[in-house]
Amino acid sequence: MPCAEGCAVEFACTDQWRSEQACIDACEANLVEAAAFELACEAAWADLHACLGTLSCEDLAEWMDPTQFPYPCVSEDEVLGFECAGQ
Repeated sequence: MPCAEGCAVEFACTDQWRSEQACIDACEANLVEAAAFELACEAAWADLHACLGTLSCEDLAEWMDPTQFPYPCVSEDEVLGFECAGQ
């Protein structure tokens, strides 16, 4: 599950979530909302979370830093921006 993979990294590497399950719950709710908008948008979110699940903490920090380019998962971010524009 892409949410579980991405959230495992996000929870381990940041203090953004109070629990890993809270991240997973938010991610899964986002996927439902994205699917209601467009199936390609849902797939783009899932692909991004799958990519985040492959990152080290250092890579995740680069992904979260708006001054970094290129950064890890940049292609997934670009697809997400295109497929979910207007969501």
